[in-house]
Amino acid sequence: MFQYRHSLSIYPLLLGLVLLASGCRSSIPRQIRFEVQPDESDFIDYTFGGGELGADITYIAIQGDGQVTYHYLLPYVGTWPQQQITRERRLDQADLQTFWQSLVDAGLFDLESQETQGADVPRTSIRASIDNHELDVSFDGTPDERIHGQIIRLIKTLHPAAGCFLSELADGFPLIEQGASRAELILCLGDPAEMQSYPLPTEPFSGPAEGLVNLLEPGTPIEEWIYHDDNTRYYFWFASNTGEAEEQWRLIEKATYPKDAVF
Repeated sequence: MFQYRHSLSIYPLLLGLVLLASGCRSSIPRQIRFEVQPDESDFIDYTFGGGELGADITYIAIQGDGQVTYHYLLPYVGTWPQQQITRERRLDQADLQTFWQSLVDAGLFDLESQETQGADVPRTSIRASIDNHELDVSFDGTPDERIHGQIIRLIKTLHPAAGCFLSELADGFPLIEQGASRAELILCLGDPAEMQSYPLPTEPFSGPAEGLVNLLEPGTPIEEWIYHDDNTRYYFWFASNTGEAEEQWRLIEKATYPKDAVF
């Protein structure tokens, strides 16, 4: 009888140990590490941003063959649909392997989904498949610098003005590339201090736009945006040399001049 009661008393103890062990396992963060060997079927799709109406959204797709495609949906600025920037490039296999290995080592496949805290909270979603390891997660905010920072650095090689939001003129000017839209320029530098439209004069002429004669035919309509700070005037010119509608014009050239320059 004593032995029977003693054996029964062991079961609650064993059950408690099992529950404790399972609880401990769930509290230990998983660590998925492996040596990356990309092939063409592998990919990472990384999206972040959004939230409040009109907030910008960034999407970057990295394929196992090295193809990188970047889309940036600009904030709503009064026109619909919102403008989108697209850039593409290709990484060589060694650079791709190094990049992906760094993400895996930083804990990419350790990330887990979380419930959103609100409709207006920017979120990150990541889908990935590398060497038969699968990931499909979403959560508020962004991962830490080891992962998100590397994604941002890759994006800046495709789109130097990415993340340029209402910069100081001297800092933002170098980031604006030919081919930028008006919305990109506003996003980076705000509204221009001055804006005017006119046909490109016939040579010879002297003025800030004189360098455009190497890009456009005389008489081509151009739109000139001017910003200035204490010492410098910053010029941006929008136009098309292929006859596109005015709303489709892109930045064709930019220049700076001392604020007191006289033409």
